[in-house]
Amino acid sequence: MTEIVDVRPGQMGMLLEGGERYHQMIDIGEWNPVVFENTWDSLMRATSSFVLVGLNKETGKVEGGLGCVMSAAHSTSEMLATVGFWFVHPEHRGNLGARLLIEAEQRAIDMGADRLNVVLTMTSGTPKIAASLKRHGYRPFEIVYTRLVTEVDEDPTEGDPLRHAENPESPA
Repeated sequence: MTEIVDVRPGQMGMLLEGGERYHQMIDIGEWNPVVFENTWDSLMRATSSFVLVGLNKETGKVEGGLGCVMSAAHSTSEMLATVGFWFVHPEHRGNLGARLLIEAEQRAIDMGADRLNVVLTMTSGTPKIAASLKRHGYRPFEIVYTRLVTEVDEDPTEGDPLRHAENPESPA
């Protein structure tokens, strides 16, 4: 039986095994458990946030997890809850992802959120997750582009039509 439980500051070690397995699955670089635990532990201590896990009560293993951070919207008076991570291991997919999301929605409401945003990492499973979110009433809102700026060798705006011709140094 899988139960949805809270993870409190100081308990982030619960997520390490589950987080590492998921991290390897999506292949986003080297896994660093210290960074993972310290980041989420300090974030939970510093802000209004919550972390939920799907914990198998028989085995004690984390089968999935979801973490949210609360913040004020920058352009409206809304309070936002933003899902910073959400994972369910493939062997436990079915309704656990939906259960985590529904519980997160309720926690967000309880903490005063007007809106829940879910940020997706682009993986092979993204279309299925997006379809599931749409079935739960979510809609695409914005697209985030990312670039690893520590490995920049050339000017990315060279030849870019959005670059200001009058002042090549000014941002678009």
